[in-house]
Amino acid sequence: MGWSPSHESLWESIRIAGNFPVVVSSDVISAALEYLSGEDRALFFAVAYVGSAPGIGLILQRDASLKWQTWQPSQLPICALVATKETDLPPLVQGLFEELPVSVMRVDLLQLDPEHIPKQNEPEALAETNQYINTGFIAFPGSYSEYFSSLSKNVHSNIRKQRSKVQEIGGHFELIVSETKAQIGPMLEAYANLEARGWKQENGTAIEIGNTQFKFYKDVFERLAHRGHAQICQYWLILGAERTLVASDLCLKERHVIYMLKTAYHEQLREDPTLRSLSPAMLMHDELFARWISVEQIHRVEFYGRFLDWHSRWTSTTKALYHMSFYRNRASRMVEGALKSIFSKSSTSVQS
Repeated sequence: MGWSPSHESLWESIRIAGNFPVVVSSDVISAALEYLSGEDRALFFAVAYVGSAPGIGLILQRDASLKWQTWQPSQLPICALVATKETDLPPLVQGLFEELPVSVMRVDLLQLDPEHIPKQNEPEALAETNQYINTGFIAFPGSYSEYFSSLSKNVHSNIRKQRSKVQEIGGHFELIVSETKAQIGPMLEAYANLEARGWKQENGTAIEIGNTQFKFYKDVFERLAHRGHAQICQYWLILGAERTLVASDLCLKERHVIYMLKTAYHEQLREDPTLRSLSPAMLMHDELFARWISVEQIHRVEFYGRFLDWHSRWTSTTKALYHMSFYRNRASRMVEGALKSIFSKSSTSVQS
């Protein structure tokens, strides 16, 4: 796919006009196309216009002869799509069919955030909406003390006991937050070393120094550090002369919002009888949230991944990311339904 500086500029202009998050900025999309697209993907940059002004931009992937979809590598937390605030999405997507091969009956938009692309009231014959995952976010009140008091007594107790335990053995923690380009490489390497010792390494999804994921995140964070939108956080346990990195976050930030892309922690601590009860990521986030509210005036944190148990310690607020499928016309919807029925019957016949 051809992706030039003019494409980057057009994409970013649409993103800014629609107030879309930095996680789909032109810097992130450019790095993703560079490192995550592979050589065998048929990708296309599509723009739909409202009059003479661009309304939406999206990266499409030819998924099958009858269906195309937005490109969705796992490292992109939401849809590779940007739109202006005034955009009426359905007619623009329908207009894209005029530029696609006539064989394409359906276009799928994956992992849409309802706060940026509200669910559409499109006729059922032409569109279909399916929930993807619930994801959490935190809307901070005015002060950290107000936020902390809203958390459960169990969270208060856990944090207090863990900090007391570390003090009893003569230790303390140090939080380091960096937004400078020069620190991106070393801090990302330290993050990769944490993941390399944990469960992500075992299932093959860890960031490893020099691998494709590492190159992608390094490129993203170096690009955005230049704009003040990248932040890597480290949490160090200090016991005497020994310093151990026990947790780290990779975050992007823009317009008083933090986007937590990845979190890693020192999983081998559980093998130490004196430290096995520690939750280093929990303690790090306690300090981080205080800093974000009090020092950086952060108003909101977006997790974007699937809502997990550890998210629920910090928030009960969720939203549902969703997929939306658009059909070329009513006949396309009927043909797809007929094909599904045929293949379903064929599969049942083979099994019986």
